[in-house]
Amino acid sequence: AGSENVELIGKQAINQDLKDGRVADVGVFKQHAYLGAFYEPKCQKGGVYVVDIADPTDPKQINFIRTSNDSYVGEGVQTIHIDTPAYEGDVLAMNNEICPIDQDPDVHANGGMTLVDVTDPKRHRYLVEHAGDVQADGSTNEIHSVFMWDAGDKAYAVLVDDEEATDVDIMDISDPRNPVLIAEYDLAEEFPQILQEGVGLDEVFHHDMVVKEIDGRQIMFVSYWDAGYVAIDVTDPTDISYIGDSDFAFPDPEAAESGLTVDPEGNGHQSEISLDNQYLIGADEDFNPFKAVATTDDGGEFTAVQGSGVPGVPEGGSI
Repeated sequence: AGSENVELIGKQAINQDLKDGRVADVGVFKQHAYLGAFYEPKCQKGGVYVVDIADPTDPKQINFIRTSNDSYVGEGVQTIHIDTPAYEGDVLAMNNEICPIDQDPDVHANGGMTLVDVTDPKRHRYLVEHAGDVQADGSTNEIHSVFMWDAGDKAYAVLVDDEEATDVDIMDISDPRNPVLIAEYDLAEEFPQILQEGVGLDEVFHHDMVVKEIDGRQIMFVSYWDAGYVAIDVTDPTDISYIGDSDFAFPDPEAAESGLTVDPEGNGHQSEISLDNQYLIGADEDFNPFKAVATTDDGGEFTAVQGSGVPGVPEGGSI
């Protein structure tokens, strides 16, 4: 790790119990930073910290926006200005993930997204809570992230659905007080060309995304884990089309530098398009230098995900 050409000019402690990993995401809008409060150390204090960064050498926390009980904010913090015939104002979106059972065995939480009017960042106003893919029992699917975009007379949000294969959920939020689910997609089924066969990339799901208007089209860049980074046209969110996707090199080039010939890890975690729209910067979340293969007594075989915070299985080793 290094900090070449980077100088720390200001910082401030948040006003809750500090612990590594407390802040899970950050978005900046109109001289304010919005920081997501993760489930550590106490899940019941999830939400978003609002920090005035007009003077970046002297940031000041000015507000804290709570989630509902038993839920917390992960990687879905974003604020935009919405201006449609139905609504105008600065709107904060935050995702709702459900507290770990080991912290509270009596968790009764809902997922979905929460939208908050932060036109005055010091005095927030909830517009809707737990909007998303609602099931027959009235519960809303847990989501890992959310991203909004204003498309003129319409505004939309895309959600990472943690609970279904149709995990790209798009909602019309032209009136953010009354979001409407308008489309759900399983990109592996919709666009099978994004898959890579025979190189161990068998964990395919939606993890995160951004949307940007480019040449008059609304383009979504989706981080689809082992399927890589996928660009799709969502100008009409109910009729999306494929633009392109990335592949992971075989054998894994990073491991090859250490003399290992192994399958690529995959794990397309998050990406951003450059300001000039020429480059996509992707971040792969690699957990281990190589994969563990599990076998069953009847000759079956599958990729095993090694746990975090435990000793890894060494190359050639077994458990």
